[in-house]
Amino acid sequence: MGIETYELNFEKYHISSSALLSGETGHGFPQMMCGLEMGRIRVASCALGLAWAALEDSLAFAQQRGSFVGRSGSTSPSATTLQTW
Repeated sequence: MGIETYELNFEKYHISSSALLSGETGHGFPQMMCGLEMGRIRVASCALGLAWAALEDSLAFAQQRGSFVGRSGSTSPSATTLQTW
């Protein structure tokens, strides 16, 4: 059980300079990590937007149904958000 991992070794592997990420040896890793960092920020932003939309939809459903009124007697986004978060 679990995930199998393997080691990769590129010590004797040669590629042409036109195939390098930045065109220079030793500069590709920082460039790749910058791209990954931006990707993570975009994914987190999308997840946050999706969560907020789900919260708004659930509040709209609760207001429509009427049986989910909180202790404060309100189902407004600000009151429910403060109770939830």
